[in-house]
Amino acid sequence: MFEVLPALNCLDADSAENRLRVAKSFLPLGGWLHLDVADARFTHNKTWGDPDAFAHITENDSALQFEVHLMVEEPWLVAERWFDAGAKRLVIHLEALQNFRMVADHARTVNNLLEIAEECRGELTLAINPETPVEELIPYGEKFSWFQILAVNPGFAGQKFLPLTIHKLRALRARLPNAKIELDGGVTPEIVRKIKEIGIQAVVSASYIFDNADPKSAYASLYRA
Repeated sequence: MFEVLPALNCLDADSAENRLRVAKSFLPLGGWLHLDVADARFTHNKTWGDPDAFAHITENDSALQFEVHLMVEEPWLVAERWFDAGAKRLVIHLEALQNFRMVADHARTVNNLLEIAEECRGELTLAINPETPVEELIPYGEKFSWFQILAVNPGFAGQKFLPLTIHKLRALRARLPNAKIELDGGVTPEIVRKIKEIGIQAVVSASYIFDNADPKSAYASLYRA
């Protein structure tokens, strides 16, 4: 089943709550909503991302499912807090994990994150930035079922889609035919039509949906593309 995840890329809790309210007006029961969390260390900018406040503003939204994109340098330090706050799936970056120079530490960190997800009955998605070769995801094909290709630089909403991303999606699908793959960044209906042909399961969109005068129609245009 193909999913469109509206993304909350916000500077404060009020903006996140307002966009959540808008998304709830058109998302189906069981629909997914995506939250971008940028720490100004892994990224050039900082976005709002408070697990406790997130749990508070979503406490009455059991009909929705939440994915949190941790664009942070040390996702292992905050993963459990986000699962406890209601996230069903966390997106973590391979680049953050690769900051561990020793192979033993790297492997242990990956396994610890997977154990946290299992204990919290959640999922993990492994993501890569535009400059990272898609081949670097292949060794993780047996550990992760979800992968994300970021089509823009991490952090800021409203960036344009990088065309090379289509080739990366095709390559990942060919190498990991059973993987679930998500595209994030610069999404338009034209791009959705292309990636559906490749067999991509989900797309994330912030600006295309929420900067539109009619967010519901924008969401529908992506879903039906």
